Amino acid sequence: MVKILFIDIDGTLVRGLGKISRKNLLAIKKYVELGGKVVLSTGRSIVSIRKCVEQIKKKTNYVPEYAICSTGGYIYNYLDQTAYINPINNELARKIYEYCKKNHLIMWSYTENSNQKNAVYSNYPLYWWIAKIFKNLNTLLIKPATDLTSFKIIVMSRHKERISQILQWFHQTIPNQINVSVHNKYMLEINSFGINKGYGIKFILNKLNLTPEDAAAIGNGANDIPAFSSVKTSFAVNTNKKNIVKSATFHYNYFNNVISHVINEHILKQNDEKK
Repeated sequence: MVKILFIDIDGTLVRGLGKISRKNLLAIKKYVELGGKVVLSTGRSIVSIRKCVEQIKKKTNYVPEYAICSTGGYIYNYLDQTAYINPINNELARKIYEYCKKNHLIMWSYTENSNQKNAVYSNYPLYWWIAKIFKNLNTLLIKPATDLTSFKIIVMSRHKERISQILQWFHQTIPNQINVSVHNKYMLEINSFGINKGYGIKFILNKLNLTPEDAAAIGNGANDIPAFSSVKTSFAVNTNKKNIVKSATFHYNYFNNVISHVINEHILKQNDEKK
């Protein structure tokens, strides 16, 4: 039986800042009532997933025990309200910041202070509207005194060659110090070395005395690939990117109510067949 399900948020559970669909919530309700556990596994901060958690609790009366946030940089236990953090240290984050500042790349830093303020630190405050529209986050200006100890860093540019250049700089200057997910030609997601969603899944499975055979994961992005490799069954949804599709057990190139379909037509059906 699939005892635990790790679900990505953006482009998987919800689109943009939209609500979780009724069908998806009903499927989650059915799954948890049969004994399953749900973990939200996301690049978002712990603060910005609050509304998703509240929707699940309201519809299902289920309190998720864990959440994987900042792509594994911040793992939260809702039951005892403790956090397990795996940050990029301030010195290393400062190096990335200085490179981005010098080479005109946009940098977002997710820190403890920014989490508390529902915000990201940025070197380009003029682009505050990007964070507000796409992440529902405020933007704080990085200053010389800012502690940049970061659960996650995002680097963006309108020029794809600048993304290629910083990737080369990472390789030459700070090899084996960070984990990089290439979302597309214009955006990178950076975590501490060895930290990704797969790490978060392994951490939680160990805490709950579960194995990869007990788990399934659903996602749509490059940062979900380590998650897919950490469970027995995985679902790539709402994407046609070959590297993501090839890493998953199943593939569905659509979004609407895909969580409902995966739970009802695969996970619960497989559980029934094994009885």
